[in-house]
Amino acid sequence: MSTQTLQQLLRESAQALAQRRPSPEQDAAVLRQLTRQLRAQPEAQFVGGGTLAAPLRWLAGSGALLTLLALLFALSLLRLEPVKPAPISSGYLPLVSPEEWSQARADGDTVWIVPTEMPRERLALLGLPYDPARAGDNVRAEVMVHRSGQVLAVRFVQ
Repeated sequence: MSTQTLQQLLRESAQALAQRRPSPEQDAAVLRQLTRQLRAQPEAQFVGGGTLAAPLRWLAGSGALLTLLALLFALSLLRLEPVKPAPISSGYLPLVSPEEWSQARADGDTVWIVPTEMPRERLALLGLPYDPARAGDNVRAEVMVHRSGQVLAVRFVQ
């Protein structure tokens, strides 16, 4: 198929489509019908809108909202966990495992409280905040030492 033949086919197709085109009267009739349908459509949406009057709709809506809020409040009360009492704190930071700490407290063994000073940089090793600019300064502390010589806990004092 040559290019010339393709051009001829396209011209013939364009002429055939032009002959099948609707008349201006048919175009106008379709446009009028579409306009009528478009204008009637919004009115049809509002016809028979609701069975309740406006004040009753407001009352029903506010009642539903209050019911929803009451249900949410009730559910939030059910999810509250009972308050657990805080553990009694001695101010000491344990340096041993929780098992060893509990055992030392339960045994009632003799422990010694030894006042000491330690470098501030040790606070970082314990996971406590410290000022790097004052890392060389000392901090006053009390260490709890088991009779075996093991350091159980530390408390920082001012």
